[in-house]
Formats: sequence, structure tokens, C-alpha cells
Amino acid sequence: MARANRTAHFAASPLITPERVKLEAKAIFSLEVRPTWVKGIELLSTDPVFDGGGEPTEAVVLVGRKHLLTVTVNLFAIAALYEMTRFGGIRVVTNSNHAKQPSIYAKMSFPAEPGHLVSIRRILFDAKGREMTKPLWLEHDYSPESTRTEADGHPERQSRSVAMLHVEREAHQRAPRGFNVPAYLANIRALFAEVDRLRDGIDA
Repeated sequence: MARANRTAHFAASPLITPERVKLEAKAIFSLEVRPTWVKGIELLSTDPVFDGGGEPTEAVVLVGRKHLLTVTVNLFAIAALYEMTRFGGIRVVTNSNHAKQPSIYAKMSFPAEPGHLVSIRRILFDAKGREMTKPLWLEHDYSPESTRTEADGHPERQSRSVAMLHVEREAHQRAPRGFNVPAYLANIRALFAEVDRLRDGIDA
């Protein structure tokens, strides 16, 4: 399927709600219906006896073009990223620090600010000013529950709130006539409430 057709196909699919994530994750996160930045996806579980027949808890996602990167996120986090990029303008991309042994990072790009990228880890963790996000264990585990913060000298580092302003702008500009933008944005906030619950170690 051509890129433009995949974008339209995903944009027309039902909203990914927290309830759907809990009940039908395997059906939602398939290669048939996905944002174009998702090059591959596999669902896994943190349950040590998970054999593929139970309910998954996290996704391993292949992203990037020139710099391919495999990232791990919980299911509510990947659902939030899917929804934020529903209309194709906002995308998840990768970039390199161009060191001798380069590190590759997943970031979000916005058509209203070409070249301005916001860290996916910061968006998912909802990091604030003067907070730097770091992985707890694995470098490319971007789940907020696997992220820690350190003091940072940048008071205005941008993350979730700035990204959501871009998402709202894109929805108003690109959503088809009759699309319920307030409900769409409320659903993303509901997904992030689940992301934050996992980050804070709160049981459902």
C-alpha cells in the first residue's frame, strides 16, 4: 500500500481508546493499519511465562529511515503516539548525535516547525523544565516506568504540552469534515492518564 494510502487508511480507522487497548491490542497494533512511521511492530509481555497466547503489555517498534531504531514502549504509550500522529503531518523520526559511536534517538517532528524535534522519552514521561530524562536500564526502552530524571539547566525544555499544541493544530487543519476533534483530543489525554498511572506505579 502506498504511503499516502496508508496514512488515509489509518486516519479513517477507529480511535484507539484505553478500553480498546485493554481488550483488543493484538487487533489494533498490526501492520495492516498503522502510521507510516511504524516500520515494524511486535507485541510482547513483561510476564516471564508469556508465550504469545496471553495478553501483551508492551510493543517493540521499528522506526526511522536513515537511522533505524528499535524502541520498546508500553501499550498505552504506543497508542498515544499512534493517535498523536493520526493525520500524517506529525511523525516519529530518528536522529543521531553523529559521534564516533553514534547514539540514535526517537523524536517527534511537526510540520509547523520543520527541523524542531521533541524527544519521545520526554513526551511520554511528561518531563518538565529543568528535568532531563534518562533510561533506567535499557537505552531504547522509552516506557515512562523505565525512565528516570536528572536535574537540567534548561528551564524551558519542551515536551508533552508543546507536542499536544501541535497535535491540536494538526487535527483542526487536517481532520475530515465532521470529525470530533474535542473527543479525539480527550482520548489522547485519557491514554496519557494510563501512561502516567504506569509511570507512577499505580494499579488500575
